[in-house]
Order: sequence, then C-alpha cells, then structure tokens
Amino acid sequence: MPHAHAAPRSASRRALVVEDDPFYAGSIGRRLARDGWAVSYADDGLEARELLTAGAFGLVVLELEIPDLNGWELLRYMRGLWELGVPLASESTLIVATSRDADEEVSSFAQRLGADQVLGKPFTATELATVVIKAGAREAPASGHEEGIEPLA
Repeated sequence: MPHAHAAPRSASRRALVVEDDPFYAGSIGRRLARDGWAVSYADDGLEARELLTAGAFGLVVLELEIPDLNGWELLRYMRGLWELGVPLASESTLIVATSRDADEEVSSFAQRLGADQVLGKPFTATELATVVIKAGAREAPASGHEEGIEPLA
C-alpha cells in the first residue's frame, strides 16, 4: 500500500485512511483525493497513532479490525486526546469507522467511543462521500464522479 503523503494542507482538508486491505485503502484514498483531501495512509494502528501524533486530520476513515493497535483502541486513544485538549485530533475531526461486522451493536459501541459514522463493508465510494457530506466535513463533491468501490466477497 502506498504510504506517500500529499502536500500539507490545513487539518480540515487532511484525511487519514487506516486500512490494512490495500484494495480498500487505495479505493478510499483515490475517492477522497478526487474530492480535494490530502490523503495519508496507515495499515495498522501503531502507524496510525504515529501519524495522528505528527499532525491533525479533518477526517479519519478507520477500519476497526486492523492489526497491532486495533480500531477500538485507536478510537479510545483519539477520544483521550480530545478530553486532554490535545490539538492533533480535535472534536471537529470526522471519524468514519468501517467493519465487515457493522451491526447495530458494533455501530452503537463505535459511536460511543467517538466514531461519527459506521459503514459496513462492502460499501461504495459514493456511500463514503455521502457520509462525509452529511456529517459536514466538507462541501459538495469537487467532481461529478460516482465511481464505486467494488464489493469484496
């Protein structure tokens, strides 16, 4: 998976994609980049924590079942930062959690830990963009693209 980072922008237009599946990471990142986000990637929780510590993000797309430091632990970490008033992750950061097992119980627990939205896999790029728009993280899409992420079997 690419770990290249786009040119720095304001925190409100920086996105962190935390996903250990290269297919999903690439699809999510491409859609966000088309919509004007500067995208950084992490394929495990430890790397994500390092990136969060290095700078603020306006959007975090977080797979809950990632290796090393899982998404649940990372949500707790980010919530702790907010409570301490640490600026690297603020309450204005939109967190979209993703999971293959995104039933009502998983969604409710993730939201109690700080996720704004929970998307069940598989989902399309359009569904992700809609969630981001509804949550108020950005204006209408910069492009007219409605390209989807292909469902995983």
